[in-house]
Amino acid sequence: MALTKDSTAILQKLRALMSNLAIVPTQLDAYIIPSTDAHSSEYIADCDNRRAFVTGFDGSAGTAVVMKDKALLWTDGRYYIQATKQIDKNWTLMKQGLPDTPTLIAWLSKNLPNSGFVGVDPLLYTQDEWESLSKELRIGGKTLTAVSQNLVDLVWPNRPSCPENSVVELDIKFSGKSTRDKITDIRKQLSEAGCEVFLITELDEIACNEIWNNY
Repeated sequence: MALTKDSTAILQKLRALMSNLAIVPTQLDAYIIPSTDAHSSEYIADCDNRRAFVTGFDGSAGTAVVMKDKALLWTDGRYYIQATKQIDKNWTLMKQGLPDTPTLIAWLSKNLPNSGFVGVDPLLYTQDEWESLSKELRIGGKTLTAVSQNLVDLVWPNRPSCPENSVVELDIKFSGKSTRDKITDIRKQLSEAGCEVFLITELDEIACNEIWNNY
């Protein structure tokens, strides 16, 4: 377990970027930092562990929110003790799942100014997640805003490189079917459903259909 991290300098830099119109489309009242990567992977590479870099909390689940004068971390009951030990005085721990803890959206809707703007990296959200988050914020008078450059990446010195592990094709005794047969099955189901394209974005699903593994 990592020790408590001093996040003061990181938060100062993030807040400066949230008001920098050369970086963001409009001044942001909040910036959300989720735990996921661009493929919605269950296990993410070190270079994608942005929430851990910003907060110091390295548990597998949690969402950080940075505002002009506050910083909050939502996580569930598995990590209350760990998060308390790892985040510093700049952060407020929101104990997700407890009756008195509002959801992230409820908190933003109540505490951000009217017509506030909430920034996110759109690559870290599925279309369904984006539409749901946007709708909920809009009900509270807030606007979800796509920020093309991930703000955490811009303040992360020596960010780990993306993995470049070798990819190998698994023997059919492990996969049960060849790649060609799997693709034939997918095309048959596409035809039966009256579809022309099937988009696969999650890395484990791509590997499964291509019978790849990486080391």
